[in-house]
Amino acid sequence: MTANIIRVATERVTADERAVTLASHVAELEERLAESELYNNTRVLRSRIERLERDITTYREARETADFTAVDLRQALEQSTASIEAVKASPTFRLGALLIEVGRDWRLIGRLPGAISRWSRESRRQQEDSEKLLVANGSVTEYTAAAERALEVAEKRGLQEAKRWISDQHLRDSVAARALSDLASYARKIDLNEAVRLAEAALQADPHENRVKRLAFLMAESGSVTEAAQLLRSAIGKGARFNAAEEARGQELLAMADLASTGLVFASKRRWAPSVGSANRRVLILASQAFPYHWSSLSMRTHAVAESLTQADVLVDVVTVPGYPDVGSAERTDRPSSRKVDGIDYHLLPSVKARPGITNDYVQQASLALISFMRRLRTTVLIAPLELMQSYPAVVAAQKLGVPLLLDCWSVSPGEDQCRTERGRILSRTEDALLHYAQAALARTPAIADRLGLVPRGPKVYLDTDDTPGGISTEPSSTSSENGEFVFGYVGDNSPDIDLESLIDLLKGLVEAGLEARLTIHSVGTRIQTVRDQLELAGLGQRVSVVLKSPPGRRAALAYRGVDVIVVPFAPEEEAVKSPYQIVAALRHGKCVIVVGGESYRDLFGSAVVWAEHTRSAIDSLKAFALQGERRRTQEAEARAWDAAHPSGKALVTAVESL
Repeated sequence: MTANIIRVATERVTADERAVTLASHVAELEERLAESELYNNTRVLRSRIERLERDITTYREARETADFTAVDLRQALEQSTASIEAVKASPTFRLGALLIEVGRDWRLIGRLPGAISRWSRESRRQQEDSEKLLVANGSVTEYTAAAERALEVAEKRGLQEAKRWISDQHLRDSVAARALSDLASYARKIDLNEAVRLAEAALQADPHENRVKRLAFLMAESGSVTEAAQLLRSAIGKGARFNAAEEARGQELLAMADLASTGLVFASKRRWAPSVGSANRRVLILASQAFPYHWSSLSMRTHAVAESLTQADVLVDVVTVPGYPDVGSAERTDRPSSRKVDGIDYHLLPSVKARPGITNDYVQQASLALISFMRRLRTTVLIAPLELMQSYPAVVAAQKLGVPLLLDCWSVSPGEDQCRTERGRILSRTEDALLHYAQAALARTPAIADRLGLVPRGPKVYLDTDDTPGGISTEPSSTSSENGEFVFGYVGDNSPDIDLESLIDLLKGLVEAGLEARLTIHSVGTRIQTVRDQLELAGLGQRVSVVLKSPPGRRAALAYRGVDVIVVPFAPEEEAVKSPYQIVAALRHGKCVIVVGGESYRDLFGSAVVWAEHTRSAIDSLKAFALQGERRRTQEAEARAWDAAHPSGKALVTAVESL
């Protein structure tokens, strides 16, 4: 009995505790419900407030739009009123109003002659006033007539006679300056130094800021740097305006002037220890152009270097300059950052903020991008061309990481004492400084090796002739003359030292001789289109084939297929020692080569090519090869013999293995 009482009491206590717990839980639920209702009410209020705010914003925007519309209408009304007043003040309107007035009242016809005379005087004065707004202190006719006459005299009698004619006319200073400026622009194509003198005379006659700017650029083109930069700064100070192209030229000129005064800025030269073995060696090649975006001597050289190292079991990567292939373009195209070409990894560096050039900002940003990429790849050897825009950031990056640098020198400036211009002397000193910071240099011709040997405290020089992708050609070349058609052509870059226009005269000469000749050009650029247009105007458009894009990598040999003779016409030599890649590539493919000009390369190629002093002798050589197949095959054998005697890649591998 007692046990039952205790059990009932215990159950009661437990029930009471459960009731208290449930009551507490109910109270908590009621509290949450109240909070939820409050939150829901708040959310409704917030929604209404937000809607009202949006309505207010819309109203304000509509009001502002209405205000703007009203302002626009007022401006349109004012412009319309001004236009109406201008029309009423024009000579045509006043003459029409005069005739209408006479038509309404014929008795006014006696006053018509005097009214027309006054109208004529006022119209003439109004025209002179409007011309003075366009050209200070004179009329448009006065300015253009003097300039056109000066250009006519220059075309018929020469620049000196034109300059003398301007002096004899005793023109006002501003008119004479305009004529001299136009004459300077014309003289750029004939005599750059005379163009500079004419621009100086124009500036002395009338020191206008735009003439200062023009003179600065003309002097820069003639090789001046310090004085041209001073004139450019003067033009900037006077408020001269520059378009995008002029701004880029101006920045390059000012950067070159900074190089002349301060030189290159590097960290102290770091010591390096040659690596042991090639198991962990990883080479990075910095290139300005590369496959598959460009087919040029630069991209073909780069690919050949990468192939030579790959064949020697060296791990190789190729990276292009920041922003390539859209360097200098405001629009960027989405492209893969890496891709393989013939088993070689090609990489694209992202663009940098600074404009591409030799300025300190660009060099700093480009070198930082290169350093980051080299760290990611764990690069142990860096290869870069000697060109300033690539070698300068490469030296900075190599010094920062303590990585050995090999400079590939297929073009180099002469010694400073042999340069004819200030720009040439600055480039020569700059290249010497860059070579001082390199551990090795690759010379592509004996002349370049001799020049590198004169660099004080320079790198170790390795002589290695240019190569083509796919290795050295040993197969006889395929020709098309067996089909009764003779094909000659040019394969290479559209560079200033190549006289592409002379190919027109070569084709004309062969056709006039009665030969079934064709011209094939593998290159890019507007000059190529100009050559084709001129041949079409001459009725030879069916005899020319232009290939603006050739297959990259090892398939580049297809550019030489079906061409009997390669012609390399050189223009007057520039102030540089170069490796003529066009000749080397043609010989590597076993082609018969005719070189017009280019006497400085005779020691390198000897009898492997046919030398022509001028276009006429080149035509004679082409006719001989077209009519004498055996002679052409003999010359192709000479090309293959030169190819075998000048293997490429061994010195490159030796240089890399020594680093």
